[in-house]
Amino acid sequence: MHTSPIFFMLFTAGACVMWIFSLLGALRRRPYYAFVLVFMTAYCFCSEFLAIRLGKYYYGPFLLEICGNEPTGHLPWPLSLLQYGGCLAPNWNIPIGVIALESSMFMAILWTADLLTSSPSVRPLLAALMGVNLDAIIDPVAASSTWCSKELGGVSFVGLGFWTWFTTEQNPGYWFGVPILNYTTWFISMAAFAFAVHAMERRILGDEHGVLSQLWAALSAMVGLLVVEFLLVLTVQTVLDLHPDLAWQAGILLAMIGLSLLVVLPAMRGFNRANPRDWTTLAPQLFPLVFFPVALVIHGGFPHKGWLYLVAPVTFLIGAAFAFAPYSKPGARR
Repeated sequence: MHTSPIFFMLFTAGACVMWIFSLLGALRRRPYYAFVLVFMTAYCFCSEFLAIRLGKYYYGPFLLEICGNEPTGHLPWPLSLLQYGGCLAPNWNIPIGVIALESSMFMAILWTADLLTSSPSVRPLLAALMGVNLDAIIDPVAASSTWCSKELGGVSFVGLGFWTWFTTEQNPGYWFGVPILNYTTWFISMAAFAFAVHAMERRILGDEHGVLSQLWAALSAMVGLLVVEFLLVLTVQTVLDLHPDLAWQAGILLAMIGLSLLVVLPAMRGFNRANPRDWTTLAPQLFPLVFFPVALVIHGGFPHKGWLYLVAPVTFLIGAAFAFAPYSKPGARR
């Protein structure tokens, strides 16, 4: 069953609107966050540029996309350290909507965590947990997967086809066709982003609010994110590659989530829940939380993905509770 082009168009339009929401929110706060959004958008493009060349996945027929060059299967060192699989993508195109949604989600989760707590140890872990929760429903609905190995026994999964994962015996698609590595990467990326943005804001800005200093701070945050993410993702990928079985790969991710919850849950009593409601922070989180479950229902589900009808409401409740948590007490709404 083919996915209607309307899903691609609605996703792209909604994602671009969410990016505009994020830009408005950034401009309302301070120039630093506007610079962070712009650099993060560029960073998301570079991440996608690299990921599709590493052989992780490729994108479907989006109308608005940045066309890539002719796919090849060779990468220079040190990028070859992250080489994923042996399949060659049919294209290296990058949809604008994907970049827009990723960058706006990162900003929205960051700001929501900021509203709830100022703890430098809690904020990155809280942001990481919420990033993984969002992608727990985004990827299984949006993505298809195809077995990319000479070994027999692999399973391919059908989704909306926004992108298609290459799975192998070393990186099976345990989560509805999506490799566990994707979720450890989301966790690391979100935590590293929150840490880098706050660290550079504190250390470089201080009491200085000049535009150039804020530009430098934002650029430094992205460089820090690049270094930290590369090292951590390489480390975790190496650990995951030790054993391809579900118990090991899921165990690593669950350990990361469990240790984070040990830090986050005790801090929840002190969360600030009386903030003025901010739709520039709410909308980029609610859009994927609503769009993908609705698309799942309208599409009529997918083979081998029946459990998504249970996953969708759970991720929605967790994501919506987080998104609305800063505004859950009366007295500060506008």
